[in-house]
Amino acid sequence: MSFGAHYQYQKAIPVLSEGVYDIVLAEPFETTVGNYPVLRFPFLVKGMKEEVRPNYFDLFDCTDPNDKDKREMFQKNASRILDCFGMAGAEHFPPYAAFTGREGRVEIKKSKSGFTNVSSFYPKYPDGVENNNYFN
Repeated sequence: MSFGAHYQYQKAIPVLSEGVYDIVLAEPFETTVGNYPVLRFPFLVKGMKEEVRPNYFDLFDCTDPNDKDKREMFQKNASRILDCFGMAGAEHFPPYAAFTGREGRVEIKKSKSGFTNVSSFYPKYPDGVENNNYFN
């Protein structure tokens, strides 16, 4: 038996460097992270044909709707996502399928612990003008 007989080279998935990227969303889905419910938004980076990391961002659910601070934090984060993908002003959170194919712009940063994540969302307005200082 040959140790390498079944070896097949697998290319490592590239990790995005810090910067601002235009992305296209796939359909979000519900999952859990550390026993917390989240809505996961998978995405592709425009102009890149291969899969990259990170390839999703999460919206953590409000764990205690009776806690005003937690409820406001959830609403703030959800509003940033809706603004980024041209869905601002929605009275209720849209159906998950409505996000599919939506384009937006996000900033990728490396955390102190070494993980690369989506850190900021840049909103697109109906007239197509983007405000990159929105969250500064």
